[in-house]
Amino acid sequence: MHRVVLAAASQVVVFCEHSLAGLRDTIRLQTLVREQAPQARLRLVEAGATGERAPIGRSEFEKGIGKSLDARLSYDPKPASAASNSGQPLPAAAPRSAIVRELRQLTGLLVGSAPVAAKSRVFALPSLW
Repeated sequence: MHRVVLAAASQVVVFCEHSLAGLRDTIRLQTLVREQAPQARLRLVEAGATGERAPIGRSEFEKGIGKSLDARLSYDPKPASAASNSGQPLPAAAPRSAIVRELRQLTGLLVGSAPVAAKSRVFALPSLW
């Protein structure tokens, strides 16, 4: 079933881990996407958490996969904990955190940048200047 879904995709996002296993899996997923969904645009996103595995440098990783990474999501548990404890989404709980900036960049990459509307002031006097 996943091959049928993949064949219908216009974009595919793969989150990569900088380890030997992550390199192997990324290469395999790239091959799968090329075979099953040649029309799909493949986006590779660097995932910040590497766990206990031996890390590989970014340049070595990109050389191994034959492509540069499109975006990065850093590992920062503090904003995620704050969001979880407050019961709010991550952008509301930690709007200035690095992970929220990176998520906004990734969203812009995937769906395009929309013009930001000016915040409307409901109860304000019109400006005379």
